Amino acid sequence: MKKATIKDVAHAAGVSTATVSHVVNGTKFVSQTPRQRVLDAVDALGYRPSGVASSLRRQSSRVVGLVLPMQDQDTSAAFFTRLAAGIENVLSRHGYRTIISNSVENYDREREQIGMLSGQFTDFVDGLILAPTVDNGHHAQAAFAASFPVVYVDRLPMQLDHDVDFVGTNNYESTLDGMHALFGRGFRDIACISSPIDVSSMVERHEAFTESVTTRVGSVSDRVFVTESSYDSGYRTGREVLERFPQLDALFIANNTVAMGVIRALMDVRGEAASSTGLLVYDDYEWMNLVQPAIDSIAQPAFAMGQAAAGLLLERLNDPSGPTRHEVVPSQLILRSSSTQRSHR
Repeated sequence: MKKATIKDVAHAAGVSTATVSHVVNGTKFVSQTPRQRVLDAVDALGYRPSGVASSLRRQSSRVVGLVLPMQDQDTSAAFFTRLAAGIENVLSRHGYRTIISNSVENYDREREQIGMLSGQFTDFVDGLILAPTVDNGHHAQAAFAASFPVVYVDRLPMQLDHDVDFVGTNNYESTLDGMHALFGRGFRDIACISSPIDVSSMVERHEAFTESVTTRVGSVSDRVFVTESSYDSGYRTGREVLERFPQLDALFIANNTVAMGVIRALMDVRGEAASSTGLLVYDDYEWMNLVQPAIDSIAQPAFAMGQAAAGLLLERLNDPSGPTRHEVVPSQLILRSSSTQRSHR
């Protein structure tokens, strides 16, 4: 069936194509009678205006690109899903739609997505919100060179020479405060088990752990263990660490996917004695309320971060020449072992 055109609608409604355009796009007042005839013709013919053509005429598509690094069987997908929901919550209220693309934590795929958005569809996308993959410097430059505004979220490109718009959380301060809470309850022999320390958020968590432990017990060279971000890797590494260092009385686990495997290993290795082991984990999920030992966690404000990133992009779209800005949305430390909660400000 042939797709209806604006001329078909105008003919059916007995009006000009200009009148149809004004009704469909809301660009000029049209009195009730001809307006209703146009709307009836649109419904009868199934007419749908071309969003791309409209965007080219007005130099704005009201569409924003969103590139996120979600991996299969990784709880980071839940974090980035909440982040995307926060972004869409704000953008939709301002008449914007989003094109969501998954880089799967792969630089080549991310580069292709940025290239597509900044090349083939330049006139179709007004801006980009990007949570970059593992930082090798190249993807950051590619995004910075895009012809539309870019806001980085969750991860700040570490090798980018230019100042950029960025929304993140206080990884360093929240980790430091969580470590202080562990030490404050008497734990002394603490190790860190982490996914690769290759993005800014993980670097900040590692730096906070290092500072906290070094201040109290000296070198951390034998207290940081890095593994892949998976349940199996967490279990394997957790079991190796616990069997090799039976004196450990607490663990800081900087990645939630890894944490699930480590906690299973803790229960297998220590049995009932596992309940006396201190645990501090990124991020926070409902299942943590159901297990023992009690898990202290750092809950990242993914939805609020998404809202802030969308708001910052809207500001940049309204004022492309304004100064760049960094915005920090505080995380929350949840102390289940002492049944208290407090926010980091």
